[in-house]
Amino acid sequence: MKKKFIMPMIAVAAISGAVLFSAFKAEGNASSLQYWEYSGNNVATDQMEYQPASAPSCAAGSQVVCTILAEEDPNNPGFPLIAGTALESRIQNKDESNSDVFVRN
Repeated sequence: MKKKFIMPMIAVAAISGAVLFSAFKAEGNASSLQYWEYSGNNVATDQMEYQPASAPSCAAGSQVVCTILAEEDPNNPGFPLIAGTALESRIQNKDESNSDVFVRN
């Protein structure tokens, strides 16, 4: 009698654990984009030249990248992930077509 009750409980516990594990794993892999303001005057693709921003902000001036929308670099927290991404090329070309590069006009 006890065996009939214990085996289904173990199965339910195992399935529940697997579902919870996969839910937390999926949540950890979710990427979040944020705005980064270009605060340098050197190379616009250098992640060290950016600081977190709450929204795109471009003051008047010469045609230069002023804000980007990017993920945080997991290997260098506090800076945007630029190197080796398609965003890097769009920054170099001042390409605003993907709505992740904002250029001062």
